[in-house]
Formats: sequence, C-alpha cells, structure tokens
Amino acid sequence: EEFQVIVPHTSGLDGLKLAEKLREEIARTAIPGCDHVTVSFGVAQLEGTESGDALARRANGALARAKRAGRNRVELAR
Repeated sequence: EEFQVIVPHTSGLDGLKLAEKLREEIARTAIPGCDHVTVSFGVAQLEGTESGDALARRANGALARAKRAGRNRVELAR
C-alpha cells in the first residue's frame, strides 16, 4: 500500500528526518501475525509555484528510488 503524509510548514530536510524516525519505529514494532514489517518513504518539499501533481510525481520518484535501493529506506526528491 502507499500513503501520502502532508506536513505543512516543514522543510525537505525536516521531512526527511521525520520519515526516518517513522521508518525506524515501524521496523522496531512487532505486529502480531506479521513477519518483520518495513517501509520506504519518498520525501519532497513543495518548490515555489509547483503544482500538487508535480510535487506528488517527485515524491513518487523518490519512493521508487528507495524501493530500487533495497527497500526500508528514505529518499529525498530532487
């Protein structure tokens, strides 16, 4: 599954830090009936007059890079 988390008034770097904390906490959490659960994140910061669609495409690109790099990772959009 994929979810979007929108964190207003947050820089890309702070979003990256938040995503990393979430990734670590999820990896540490035991969920009954599940094998070890991990997540990957793609983080993007809204740029100037960028549209929401463009922002989502960049975040999805970062997520795809995280998955290609082995999953259980956080990647910042370029």
